[in-house]
Amino acid sequence: MKPFKRKRIDDEKYLRKLIHYIHYNPIEAGLTNEMEDWKYSSYSALMSNSKTNVSREEVIGLFESQSNFIFCHKAAPLLSAID
Repeated sequence: MKPFKRKRIDDEKYLRKLIHYIHYNPIEAGLTNEMEDWKYSSYSALMSNSKTNVSREEVIGLFESQSNFIFCHKAAPLLSAID
């Protein structure tokens, strides 16, 4: 369907940047000031210990640890330390 596109993600670096971009997008759009406040994001599910259908361990594992995941999400995507 237009205007949506599909793109195969076969690069772990790109996947990390994409996850960060998606989590940061509501801030960039001016819809919220904090990622954890946006109820439509998986960010809060990834940060909590509550039961979720989100693949928490897999996503956090892409960033090596929860503390690194949080660190990488502190800055805007273009300025982030994500490699």
